[in-house]
Amino acid sequence: MKNPFRQPEALWKISFPFKYAQLELFEEYFASLTDSVSSYELSSKTVESMDSDLWCFEAYLEERPDIEDLRSKLDGIGDIDASEVKLEKIEDIDWVAQMHEDFKPLRVGRFFVTNPAHAHLCPEDMEQIVIESSRAFGTGEHSTTKGCLEAMEALHNISPKIIFDIGTGTGILAIAATKLWPSAKVIGTDIEAVAVEISKQHAKDNGASIEFITTDTVPTGYKVDLIISNILKQPLIELSGTFAASLNPGGVVILSGFLDYQLEEVENAYLKVGLKRTSLINKDGWMALTVTRHHEETASSRRGDPWRDVS
Repeated sequence: MKNPFRQPEALWKISFPFKYAQLELFEEYFASLTDSVSSYELSSKTVESMDSDLWCFEAYLEERPDIEDLRSKLDGIGDIDASEVKLEKIEDIDWVAQMHEDFKPLRVGRFFVTNPAHAHLCPEDMEQIVIESSRAFGTGEHSTTKGCLEAMEALHNISPKIIFDIGTGTGILAIAATKLWPSAKVIGTDIEAVAVEISKQHAKDNGASIEFITTDTVPTGYKVDLIISNILKQPLIELSGTFAASLNPGGVVILSGFLDYQLEEVENAYLKVGLKRTSLINKDGWMALTVTRHHEETASSRRGDPWRDVS
């Protein structure tokens, strides 16, 4: 499986202005080239995004592309000025550490995610998660992390005994799980040993009891009540069978790290292994999908449906 957490030695940034109506076209094209894309508004006359609004698209590639060939292809995909497609080499620095340096505290539900420099700003009624600058993936600022935290809070009525955070990165979601379900056993996994070591330190700094394992899946022999996995579309699809087989009856899976136009492909993979949607959160086009295996006339269903849809 491709390692989604490896940092490249160099990056090339492609950027160009486009009309908002064509966002999905460019996201679909670059999905086959890279998982690192972003877009932002340049000008608009309304609060809500309109098809005619001018936006900027950015994509980050590990290898230098043929810019003339790329301009020609992009010109054929959407209505853009090919001469405005820019190529820029990104300096070789630790971008995650840089983002942490500039990171402002993040409020998501009951959680206040911050670095040590802003820890004193945490309100007394919020759960603080302190994350240091590091080389690991997952600062908490990304929309997928926000979506996962909201999806986890929406499960306040369940009582999982064993929780796995697959692709734990900096350990934010695993730490949040210990605060939401203090009596549960929480296990975080990551394909990168450095991420595991960083997550261990973060767990210690936050007073969280978490076991960390260097792997890309749920290890053989575990039966789990809740799986949280904020990685990428393709690994999520490949892991669908393993996740389903690892769940206890009534177990839940929260999936994130993919865009809205990739939702159908991810959801279908989990439908094939018997897991159905119970909740969906959209954060700036990034999805957090919650799935479970429903059982008719269980004791919990007679007491009332604990699930709620969020969109």
